[in-house]
Amino acid sequence: MRFETLSKSLIVPVLEKLLADGSIIEYEIDTEAIHTEAPGTFWVDVISPNADGLDKLNAALRDAAKRIP
Repeated sequence: MRFETLSKSLIVPVLEKLLADGSIIEYEIDTEAIHTEAPGTFWVDVISPNADGLDKLNAALRDAAKRIP
């Protein structure tokens, strides 16, 4: 439940904005079906056309995280 809330309210909107402006060309949010890591662990996989896209991604996620109470 926390993962869904976090991804829908924070991560996905940021990634969709970056996808729309071409900073990234694909993303995927993964969780484990069989938990070999701590429960609640998830990964965000991103493909960017260049290093600038990754810099924009990192900056956008930092800014979004600052807005969370």
